[in-house]
Amino acid sequence: RQRQMCIRDRFNKTPIGAGPYKVVGQYASGQPLTLQAYSGYWAGVPSPAKLTIKLIQDASTRTAELLSGRAHLIENVSIADIPQIERSGKAKVQALKASEGKGRNIQYTFNPARPFFADLRVRQALNYAVDRDSIVKNVLEGHGTVIAGIMPKGWLGYDSSIQPWPYDPAKAKSLLQSAGFGGGFQFTWEITDGVFLRDRAIAEAIAPMLKDVGVTANLRITERAVQFSHFYSGDYDLNTLQWPVMKDPDGNLAWNLATSAPMAAYKPYDPLRTLEYQAQATYDLGQRTTIYKQLNRQMWD
Repeated sequence: RQRQMCIRDRFNKTPIGAGPYKVVGQYASGQPLTLQAYSGYWAGVPSPAKLTIKLIQDASTRTAELLSGRAHLIENVSIADIPQIERSGKAKVQALKASEGKGRNIQYTFNPARPFFADLRVRQALNYAVDRDSIVKNVLEGHGTVIAGIMPKGWLGYDSSIQPWPYDPAKAKSLLQSAGFGGGFQFTWEITDGVFLRDRAIAEAIAPMLKDVGVTANLRITERAVQFSHFYSGDYDLNTLQWPVMKDPDGNLAWNLATSAPMAAYKPYDPLRTLEYQAQATYDLGQRTTIYKQLNRQMWD
């Protein structure tokens, strides 16, 4: 009820919760956030007793703070800084991979309200057009894994029999031809720059692969808040999103199938939504896993 009584921005600045820490003082956007352990937490007093979270946008600065001892933990480590950190003897890099049931997976979401993406063959063609192994090797320098399906390892619904889309430009061209887009088309892809590991570089590597099969991706660096706004309203062609690894994929499925206006209105997704509702209706983990595996397979297809 409290959430409904205030606007989203106000709630985010003055959250109401029952977690292990409480905010010290008044939080100001972009400034350090100090958290103090809550002595009345139901699972016991957490450790450490105090946390200070700083917003440092530059990756090199984050690394310098870590190696100087001014920071004890950083995230989104630059690939270029990994050797320096490992050699320092002061810190180590822990990789969290969605393929191992950790970290997060990056998702590129088609807008099915667009005539070109409304055709399943076009969406499949773009998947065949991308050499994922090359991106992991040459862009991420091995610091990544190609995943298959929307539910990685560690999620209910993970299916090891689902394999990544193979790189097959000829197949991509054939599918585009059969869908009536043999002459190609162009679309706008909203990307981020420095939000995720080499996010811009990945998009810049994919664009020429799509060009090779006749599809022009116009890359547009877009603030995350704007991307979310466009996702909700449907004012996008291709969007860049991410989802943290979690045991139950219901939140991710609801996000992908119902949150965005064009997704919710796209009738071919109705069978997927039916399966999602069936999974929501049971507490039996075995049944939920079976249903989610069906969803995983159908969404991959």
